[in-house]
Amino acid sequence: MKLIAGVSIRTATTLPDGRGEICEIYNQAWGISNDPVVYVYQSLLRPGRIKGWVYHEYQDDRLFISLGTFKMVLFICGEFTNRGSG
Repeated sequence: MKLIAGVSIRTATTLPDGRGEICEIYNQAWGISNDPVVYVYQSLLRPGRIKGWVYHEYQDDRLFISLGTFKMVLFICGEFTNRGSG
């Protein structure tokens, strides 16, 4: 899979034991980013629903999908303008 420059994907590992399980969500030692984690939130999206577009002029997001699957669309403004017209 070809990724957009600056995008990285890391597969999470869930470790079960007799009490339950644990999954490390973020560790600065992974070297993904040296920037601080400013906030963390969880979002639930019901089956068959679509979450709308979000625009950030500059922002690094770290996403963790704890259950299920999802598709994400990334768009770099200006790179694809006027594509297919003319």
